[in-house]
Amino acid sequence: MPRVTSPYDDSIGPVVTATLSLPEADRNPDDMPRSETVRMLLDTGASDTAIAPAIAQRLGLRVLGLHDVSGFGASGSAYQYIADLELHLGADRRYPLPDHRILIFRTDYEKIDGLIGRDILSLGRFLLDGPNRSFTLEF
Repeated sequence: MPRVTSPYDDSIGPVVTATLSLPEADRNPDDMPRSETVRMLLDTGASDTAIAPAIAQRLGLRVLGLHDVSGFGASGSAYQYIADLELHLGADRRYPLPDHRILIFRTDYEKIDGLIGRDILSLGRFLLDGPNRSFTLEF
């Protein structure tokens, strides 16, 4: 069972590393698939997983359309993309999520590249140990 237990920085929160890449259907067979390693905040308050717009542009992700978003009294829409996402859960443990729908997350916060929302967190178990400043994520 893929699992990671890790300390977290109180000023950021629980973060995992992930690799994003073009879905297999969008890859050119003659080219190496483009991928990028990113830092993703585990965010139980976010319904959907989201990344910074620059990452989607660098990878050449295909826009699926607009997705309605809302929170804290605000509402609007965000571009939705499809990507292969692989969570890094320890030295040799990975959790692949092929063809996953990802929204755009606009922020100037430089310590993370995106958010892992409940769309992924609900597939496994997430435990936040506040007094010990650590978390466990397992699938």
